[in-house]
Amino acid sequence: MNAPALPRHAWWLMLRAGLSRPRAGGAVPEAPAHWQAPALSARERSAFKAHLGFGPETEVPLSLHYLALQRAQLEWMLRPAFPFRLLGMVHMAQSLTRLAPWEVQAPFEIGLQAALEGKRNVRLEAELRQAGRPVLRASSLYRPPRDPGARPLRERAAEPPPEGAPLAEWTLPAHAGRAYARLSGDANPIHLWPWTARYFGLPRPIVHGMHTLARCEAELARARGEALSHIELQFLRPIALPGAARLHGDAAGFEVFSAAGRCATGSAR
Repeated sequence: MNAPALPRHAWWLMLRAGLSRPRAGGAVPEAPAHWQAPALSARERSAFKAHLGFGPETEVPLSLHYLALQRAQLEWMLRPAFPFRLLGMVHMAQSLTRLAPWEVQAPFEIGLQAALEGKRNVRLEAELRQAGRPVLRASSLYRPPRDPGARPLRERAAEPPPEGAPLAEWTLPAHAGRAYARLSGDANPIHLWPWTARYFGLPRPIVHGMHTLARCEAELARARGEALSHIELQFLRPIALPGAARLHGDAAGFEVFSAAGRCATGSAR
């Protein structure tokens, strides 16, 4: 039996997510699922690379694949038995590993399997294949959202970044979440407007975790002079908008800081 086609528009999936209701007593489905996806278009690659600051050393960013992967994840989490609310879901960690060269003109298949990690977190493991060959592996960890109307979380005291000049730094205007949402289709309300963020218990909107990961990938690849084959990032605290980010370290180990302190830690190669 052939795998179904991957939905092309994350916006439609987000709308369905907003209308969905968690099923009391439901369980995280553990049966694997598969989707077929067309080749990444030149326009999609170009827009993503330009927006996130990638240089010529990276033809196909690792983080670009997450745009298709997220649509598969949303489709999977929209299953009736899924026990958590989707809007407001918090991205806790992400890893992306290239297993073989990516053929830019070739379609691909996404295989996805999930499991509950701890009491509430959901781990999604994925493999992307071209012509039956594994070419990319991904692991995503998500935390379900807090109840709507919950009191905003208190922002922790600021932590100073390491001494010395950062490897890179970038500013994040108030509309950064909406700009990335237009690019990626990820219209999670916690990224968009102050009032939508407050509804989910956040004092201010926060930038997408994958925006931070992609910026780290772009800057590390530029510093190395070659594309990365692996990157992983733990999101320790959100970067509120508007704001700024500073990248310290190197591919072996790096950290991202905002005015609030350390926001993410990761490694790459």
